[in-house]
Amino acid sequence: MLIGYLILKAVLSPLSALKGQALAVMRKEFHQVKRRPFTLELRALVSAFNQMVSNTERSFSEQANYAKQLSEQLYVDGLTGLPNRQALIMQFEPQREDARLHNDSLQLGLIRLPSLADINQNEGYTGGDQYLMKCITIVQKHLAKRADTRLYRLSGSELAILCRLDTGDLIQLQQHLSNEFVTQSAELYPLGFAQVYFTKVEEKESFSEAISRLDTLHLTDNEAKPTAVLEDTTEGHSRQYWRGVIKQYTAITQTGLPIETESQFEHLSTSLAKHFELMLQPILGKDGNIIYSESLVRFNWQQASLSTAATFAMAERLNLGPALERAVLCYVLSQLRHHPDHRVGINLSNVFVHDRMHQQWLLTLLKTLKGQLPPLVFEIKESALISQGHRLKDLIQSLHELGAQVTIEHFGAHLSSFQSIGNMNIDFVKIDGSFIRSLNQHNNVFFVQSLTQICHAVGVKVLACHVENATTARQCLQLHIDGIQGRGFADTASISDCFKNFIYSDTPAGLELRNRFLS
Repeated sequence: MLIGYLILKAVLSPLSALKGQALAVMRKEFHQVKRRPFTLELRALVSAFNQMVSNTERSFSEQANYAKQLSEQLYVDGLTGLPNRQALIMQFEPQREDARLHNDSLQLGLIRLPSLADINQNEGYTGGDQYLMKCITIVQKHLAKRADTRLYRLSGSELAILCRLDTGDLIQLQQHLSNEFVTQSAELYPLGFAQVYFTKVEEKESFSEAISRLDTLHLTDNEAKPTAVLEDTTEGHSRQYWRGVIKQYTAITQTGLPIETESQFEHLSTSLAKHFELMLQPILGKDGNIIYSESLVRFNWQQASLSTAATFAMAERLNLGPALERAVLCYVLSQLRHHPDHRVGINLSNVFVHDRMHQQWLLTLLKTLKGQLPPLVFEIKESALISQGHRLKDLIQSLHELGAQVTIEHFGAHLSSFQSIGNMNIDFVKIDGSFIRSLNQHNNVFFVQSLTQICHAVGVKVLACHVENATTARQCLQLHIDGIQGRGFADTASISDCFKNFIYSDTPAGLELRNRFLS
């Protein structure tokens, strides 16, 4: 019997390797079984599995490279590597909508290089290219530490900045850029090195209207200043005021100590409930079910809403950014304990991706509340996928072990993200809203179709946000996108209103909502 057992184990052990290989493919990992069994039948089976995995990996890589090349041709400036004018136009409306949801201000900046034509004529196009790249380096240096800012190339001598900064940060950015432009040699740049202008984008303003206003400011040579406020104020409030607000928000989460008991969590939840408000927006599946609802937290103080960007910016200045993130997470989880049946998505900032200490704090809290929470989906920015892939992989594995799922949001905005999903065990990707809003353009249809095929090839479901009308929804369903989200069929609403609404009751109700929307 012992000899028979050893023989069977030797013969069947390759099957265990094949099982591991299949599970690895489900995790979006492509491994080859190197050990060849001595029986002819199993050797043929292992070879077939290896060939299938190799073909899947090659097909995925080819599709990812094609999508990257298509994106470069359509949305990237060949000389500078910056997003081009088309990319800015596509990003404008989604950014304006996100700013509205978070009570933020959206600003559009214009940078002109007045000496470029002279340098091209006197020193050739090589000198002009060096001049342009020097300006880009200066600007990117000042944008590097500011979140929600991005630089674009509009034309030969024009750059644009799209940002969501509080007034203090915007004034500081404009002053620093202006001062550095002035310090450049007047002899090398006879018409000046560069000029910078900013304007606030109104709620329903189009890109053409905003850029026209900047053109007028340039023609009148009158720099657009942000809203006139004193240097020690932000969004109309003094720094002392903001310091009191942030410290009140983070009074109990400043230490960063792990929450290991329910009594600690109850104490936190009670103190935070009066300052925050939880909103939800559902993501509707193609079969009519609610896949999950994305959560959004709004800040309140003395019966007034505060800008999300301004609140986090001031928290960062006071070195309380991580503490504010922890407070927000505690509040969201405390509210979700009352609604354990509906899957909810929670946004994770890059703070929790970059720092293992913050990751451990989150994982400890989820273990403390295990069994009390609804199914969770954590939404992570695509930028974290690019910059912190190795740390993100460990975090995703830990979240899966606790029963949570993971979404990569703003997918497609960075070219290198296509290959990255092949190494990550993620559940959903949410295509960047700029592509969904522009599905009326033929090239964008091919691009979104390519992204969807790439994700489906490795078992990742695809979601579309910023779906504002039935035409866009039909296009998404025709492209086999798995879920749609947008004001067209369900705007953000408070958590109490959402769970009273019929769309959260059952799948037939969701299907009825979908049919109404499409009709």
